[in-house]
Amino acid sequence: MPAFGIDLGTTTTLIALARQGKDPESIETDVRNLKQPGYEDERELNHLPSVAFFPDAGEPVVGLWAKENGPYVGPTRCVRAVKRLMGRDLFLDQIGRTPSEVSALYLKEVLRQVLDKGYAMDELTVTVPASYTTNQRGDTLRAIDKAFDALEEQRLRGEQRGRLLISEPVAALLAFIAWDMLKARHARQIDVDRQPKILVYDIGGGTLDLTIVELAWRDPHGSYSLDNLQFSVLAISRHNQFGGEDFDLRLAHELLYPRLLEASPDLERIELTREERLALRYDLINEAERLKIELNMELEFDEEGILFRTRPLSICGQEHDFTVDLSRHQYEELMAPFLKEREGAKNALWPITELLKESGIGREDIRYFFPVGGMARLLPLQEALVRYWGGKESFLKFPVPDEAIAQGAAVYSYLKSTRQGFKIEEPAADAYYVRLTKEFDLLLRRDQQSSERQRYILENTGNKLLLQIFAGADPPADGELESIYHTLIYQGGTAIPLGGVYNKGTPVTIEMERRYDTKVPVVRIWIGNSTEPVDVIDFDELKSEQEEARYA
Repeated sequence: MPAFGIDLGTTTTLIALARQGKDPESIETDVRNLKQPGYEDERELNHLPSVAFFPDAGEPVVGLWAKENGPYVGPTRCVRAVKRLMGRDLFLDQIGRTPSEVSALYLKEVLRQVLDKGYAMDELTVTVPASYTTNQRGDTLRAIDKAFDALEEQRLRGEQRGRLLISEPVAALLAFIAWDMLKARHARQIDVDRQPKILVYDIGGGTLDLTIVELAWRDPHGSYSLDNLQFSVLAISRHNQFGGEDFDLRLAHELLYPRLLEASPDLERIELTREERLALRYDLINEAERLKIELNMELEFDEEGILFRTRPLSICGQEHDFTVDLSRHQYEELMAPFLKEREGAKNALWPITELLKESGIGREDIRYFFPVGGMARLLPLQEALVRYWGGKESFLKFPVPDEAIAQGAAVYSYLKSTRQGFKIEEPAADAYYVRLTKEFDLLLRRDQQSSERQRYILENTGNKLLLQIFAGADPPADGELESIYHTLIYQGGTAIPLGGVYNKGTPVTIEMERRYDTKVPVVRIWIGNSTEPVDVIDFDELKSEQEEARYA
């Protein structure tokens, strides 16, 4: 049976499959066959754009049509980059959906198309950024469940129900290793015998995700195969809100919009409605993305520059188009804030410096640097990374970097379904804390799978226990938790019925454990001298119940 993986991306959603004896492969999943610019072999389009349009009546539309036509039909009912909203307690009033419900539409569409092609579903893994918090992972799990419920497919209703998550950098590396191991041993790019440390630099449409992995053989005398490979995830980055969308926005605001006003100066005197402004913004972002791809195709792009003509932009019933004459120097100056190392999350290089510093791992300890994701194709970014790293001798190169994550998720699904007990352990993005009356107490560090049982005392007589969980940075070395309070983000809470009235001073014991395949925690609570927990709380299900109550 084939195993599947989905890259639920900010700008595109991809699905891939892995089968016995064959390379993992991506599956075409959009309603139109288009030649996708920017690829050497002009492959058929197999990316579903992560854009949704919600009409006044009828079912929402996702994919290429929503991206190209939604801004014209109703820009306030067009949604893009919803991945950046996952985990937030948001209800998008204009469309009447939560971020997880919008993401479920993308998952449903790619799954539907795959099932329509005659595939049966044995195992499914969905990828998330390594730095996703509990709430963001929980939202992804809810999106998977909603997609399955909408499909009403018995083939998707196995016991697991596809509730497997893997981080995007690890999935990409898994795809690379599966591909690399097909080569003769002397031709492989990775020498596992050296127990190498690899920095995975995963940059997509909306996220920059960094992970340091160490590889080794489980049995030094065993087979040269994935079965014998041991992954040790040593460190992950904490900041991920940066990617291709930021490049597109900068091109749109700093280059295309001023050129539009130069070509049509009368527009400055026109007062646009909110919908017209939003439609123009979508148009300019789409043109900026097209310009970015075209610039990347110009391998000989030099001081003479290129001439880019926009497609007609409809503004107040009139069409406007214009040209952009852009030299390489001008382009590099425009992108410089992202590509020159400077402190801040909106930078392509600073997060590497920050991760190495926080992890205590030196650059000289990293044997391989692996850039992956759709934005890894951007030539100025490639050049900036080579300059920053001091050469490209250690760079690993995957033939289709924007498909590595989906293919790696499919490989993970396959290994989970065929290898008893197979798992890859990763640290979580956050440590977890329980809120007490006047302070917080650490329950679980980022690198722990389960906590010791923590004992507290009821401060008031009652029949309920208010439990609130927060996530944030690991405690500082000096143990002063107050210094990390600003990092703490509320993850959820509930009033736990105790089954009776307990007096002030009654002991309460709490234990937290992360599930291996999702990283979403489960909390167990004991009261007094009870031998069995009075409650077991799954934080994914807890938020689902809270959402249902709020929107009922």
